[in-house]
Amino acid sequence: MPWYGNLCAVQLPNGEIHRWFAWFELRPQNPYSGTPLAPGSYATVIESAGHGKPPHVPIGTMVRIVKCIPNTIFYDSILSIGEYHRWLAEFELAKPL
Repeated sequence: MPWYGNLCAVQLPNGEIHRWFAWFELRPQNPYSGTPLAPGSYATVIESAGHGKPPHVPIGTMVRIVKCIPNTIFYDSILSIGEYHRWLAEFELAKPL
């Protein structure tokens, strides 16, 4: 089932860039700023009922937003090798031949 909304790439406290978090997995540091999830702003990783999160990013981690892709289609996927992959943006997927 496709999801629709904003995806954000974030910088973790150790400097690693992680993509993607869906908008509903992040709580802006200042939710009243008008553009709460924008590059350069900070957010906290929150629990997302029913969805996995990267095991190395605990709930409550403060991250810096690096890039946001607004209004895009994305998927929660099981790869052909049986591994689970949380959020693949539609533009990252090719149609089968």
